[in-house]
Amino acid sequence: MDKKILIDSIYIHSFGGKELLEYLIVSIKKRGLLNKTVFFFDIRLNTEENLLFKDCFFYKIKPRVSSRISAYKNYSKNFKTVVCLSNIPPPYKILNKKVFIYFHNLLLTQDFSNGLYNLILNRLKKIYIKKKNSPNYDWIVQTNYMKDQVAMSFSIKKNKIKVYPFFDIDKIKLSNKNFKSSTLNFLYVTSELKHKNLKKLINAYKLSKFSSKKIINLYITIKGDDISYENKNIKYIGKIEKKELLIFYKKSHYLIYPSYAESLGLPVLEAIKSGCNVILSNIPTFKEICNSSLFFDPKSEHSISKSMIRAVNNDYIKRSNIVVKNKIDNFIELIFKNV
Repeated sequence: MDKKILIDSIYIHSFGGKELLEYLIVSIKKRGLLNKTVFFFDIRLNTEENLLFKDCFFYKIKPRVSSRISAYKNYSKNFKTVVCLSNIPPPYKILNKKVFIYFHNLLLTQDFSNGLYNLILNRLKKIYIKKKNSPNYDWIVQTNYMKDQVAMSFSIKKNKIKVYPFFDIDKIKLSNKNFKSSTLNFLYVTSELKHKNLKKLINAYKLSKFSSKKIINLYITIKGDDISYENKNIKYIGKIEKKELLIFYKKSHYLIYPSYAESLGLPVLEAIKSGCNVILSNIPTFKEICNSSLFFDPKSEHSISKSMIRAVNNDYIKRSNIVVKNKIDNFIELIFKNV
């Protein structure tokens, strides 16, 4: 086998992780390096839905520790470099190869899990990651804030952690917005996980006294029963594919994001690229990736409500802009350096 690099994406099969994987494959292919690469794909990843996967040489692996160990024992000796794309180091220490871990799950460094079971599971994962790490491994993260958190949580020296965020927003088109329109649309791209802080957002929205001359819609990407009262409408649009999400970016004026913790915040970057202004919780990640139109305290319903009212009134709202740089070139150059 003339392949030189193994990219382990076991545990990645949906949502943001899948987008990350697809963008990485496209970028590797564009540089003519796909013929040097083998992938471990999670067995749950649907490789039939995207022709991109058909260009890859891959093994399908079950998302179990035992299956991962077997895969590494059978195949990893053939490679010079191993890249673990799903936060977790190799299942046993690899000393004679270059190993990179791309860490993009900030929640593993913090306690925002839903329920006691998930909290315990999260802490066990932290112990496992720390145990499987080696001083020889290099870590790659998305923000400087995450670098600090990873260094502290897993006792990793900061000189072993590089900050190379990568994301695909180039194809998103800018659309003109009328922020003085009589109908204004807010969008929250979310899930029902605890750290997304959805309950406080809905309460803040209900409490908000918007101008009676305007209709205010809040679109939320989970399932639920729509609510309408006064001039306010909450519309649950469910989980949607990227193509449909781009339509909602186009029709929305503001993306609102009250999350307590985010690794990067891809919807924030996508929304700004589409022409939306963003109203964000004042967490370190968001302050690092963009200049928001407004920041608020995510623990305060009053603060969230006040920001939404200011946005509706167009009260000296500055335009949002992206600060973070796409480091996909740096990332690929780094992992293929010894190949």
